[in-house]
Amino acid sequence: MGARRAVDRNTQQLREELQTTAAAGELILPAAIRQMRQALGMTQAEFAQTFRLTPRQVYELETGRANPTLETLIRIGKPFGFVIGFVKQPGAEAPPAYDVLHAWARLEQALATIGSDLNYPDRRNIGPRHILSYLENELRLSDAELHQLRQLRRLRNQAARNPAFRIPSNDALHFRALVDDLVERINAKRADRPAPDPA
Repeated sequence: MGARRAVDRNTQQLREELQTTAAAGELILPAAIRQMRQALGMTQAEFAQTFRLTPRQVYELETGRANPTLETLIRIGKPFGFVIGFVKQPGAEAPPAYDVLHAWARLEQALATIGSDLNYPDRRNIGPRHILSYLENELRLSDAELHQLRQLRRLRNQAARNPAFRIPSNDALHFRALVDDLVERINAKRADRPAPDPA
């Protein structure tokens, strides 16, 4: 068994900083590779040997010239307990199209969780048309609400097909408010109904 290298204070401090940076979601390539190597107290050659890389690959990873595979990143992050994932950029807001998709998903979720107590015919097959007809019949939607819901469905379909789809922020907020109201009405209707008899 090889001799373990003593961890000096500087290396320990680098390890703590690395964990803090990662916990804040600020561990970003390519600087992350260099920070991990330094936190281990290794040279580029030692790091390369440890993680089955060439010294040139380590250099290219640290300078942003490499395009590492997911397998390589997982192997490097594993000793630190890191997993690969998406992190929201600081200050970045979700695009308004996300609000439309999220609003529609909330309607689907509300209907999927209410069960047979609202006479929804087939909870496994909830599609945009089913949602509209169910809400129209059960909640007695006004023509204006039905029109807005159809418009929301159209926008939801466009946003689902095209991730770059743009929608004005005011429209997204309006649809979110509409869905909040509908979900509240669904829940109120559910609460007003008597519990089904256990058969």
